[in-house]
Amino acid sequence: MADPDLTRIPRGQREWAALVGVLSEDDDRAERHFLELKSQIDLSSTGGGAKVAKFVLGAANRDPEQAAKRFDGHALMVLGVSQAR
Repeated sequence: MADPDLTRIPRGQREWAALVGVLSEDDDRAERHFLELKSQIDLSSTGGGAKVAKFVLGAANRDPEQAAKRFDGHALMVLGVSQAR
């Protein structure tokens, strides 16, 4: 599958499905300051909530000029995506 356009946030169901499809073919090496992947996370646990909070705080503190280059300045945490087998 072709590399997704990471300069803008996906628009519409097809673009989101395509992005999730590409991410499911990759591993955590796809992660960047604007993208976090978690295959399994328990949001009801303190540890799971802490991981989400850590990403949100890190994304909120990014350099705005650098952040604007990816996903229209948004950060994205994708939960429940694992490598396709």
